[in-house]
Amino acid sequence: MGSQRMYRHRGFTLLEVMLVLGILVVLAAFVIPTITGAGAEAYKKAAKAMVGPSGTISMAIEQYFLQLSTYPETLSDLAQRPDDIDEDDERWYQFVNSTATFLDPWGNELVYRQEGEVNEDGYDLLSKGPDGEEDTEDDIGNFRKED
Repeated sequence: MGSQRMYRHRGFTLLEVMLVLGILVVLAAFVIPTITGAGAEAYKKAAKAMVGPSGTISMAIEQYFLQLSTYPETLSDLAQRPDDIDEDDERWYQFVNSTATFLDPWGNELVYRQEGEVNEDGYDLLSKGPDGEEDTEDDIGNFRKED
């Protein structure tokens, strides 16, 4: 007759599972704020790269000015030929690929004023920042705020 061996099934105890979950929660408490903070800073840098004095949209506006001796009436004039510019006028070309370019990293439309209120001798271009409201402390633009 064969001998019977008893095999004991091994698994994780409830205490072990709870300990691992506790460790994961503690790690998440440190990692998540770090990641979201880095994401927020990345959004701010992306907005500055769009609307800052040497940003991509600002440079397109400056190029428009150099070509046509006036600032565009709206940002869409950078992507689509304005009605008051003849089809034969070779000075105008598509300065940006799409009007979708005119959204900031938070998904809000950029604010553009052909005759600047902050930049009295030029134009104003800004992102309303993370709060999505204009004229607040987190606005990012082609101007310097006075302290």
